[in-house]
Amino acid sequence: MAALLEVRDLTVEFTTKAGVVHAVEGASFAVERGEAMGLAGESGCGKTTTALALMRLLPYNGRIVRGSIFFEGRDLVPRSEESMRAIRWKEISIVFQGAMNSLNPVQRVGRQIAEPIILHEAVDREVADTPTSSPAACASVPRSPWPWRATPRSCWRTNRPPPST
Repeated sequence: MAALLEVRDLTVEFTTKAGVVHAVEGASFAVERGEAMGLAGESGCGKTTTALALMRLLPYNGRIVRGSIFFEGRDLVPRSEESMRAIRWKEISIVFQGAMNSLNPVQRVGRQIAEPIILHEAVDREVADTPTSSPAACASVPRSPWPWRATPRSCWRTNRPPPST
């Protein structure tokens, strides 16, 4: 039986004004169904770049120059962006570690949680933007409306709801 995720000889480069930066060279690993894997290493060693490459979410100046990424037996490297959109969220996802990078501090929490639900689950904004909606409930979103309507920035400043207006 093939691994759930198999990365072979992954090499990622970035083109910069100063030239080509070799961010990841020859990374290979496999993750079996039911296993968990962590990427550990020094700052700048390519952990995030590897994860972004797996999801095919590299910035405009980054590219996979060699290797393959097999997910459930399908090579993700040659896939079109449209094909990847159909796979992301429903079959493979990424959760970034840094809380400050997870949510936009000036947009309401509910809107940010609703966005991928609207894009990938074919529900309208009214359904997705409600903390008691089934997609939101599946994401374990608190039923209290205040964090849903608050910005992450206001949630970080205090653990109390904002005053009623």
